[in-house]
Amino acid sequence: MKNNESSELPIYLSDFTLEAQRKIELFLGIKTAGELNVDTFPLFLLPKPEL
Repeated sequence: MKNNESSELPIYLSDFTLEAQRKIELFLGIKTAGELNVDTFPLFLLPKPEL
């Protein structure tokens, strides 16, 4: 693996459309992304598949 490659891709709320963001907030039971810090931290890390 090269130095600039990562084994995980962070996925943030802002990576989604506004409609999808609202659905995610509704699903999580929050009114604003700041309630769970999902405006600052990734929702999840997508691992890079081994090929």
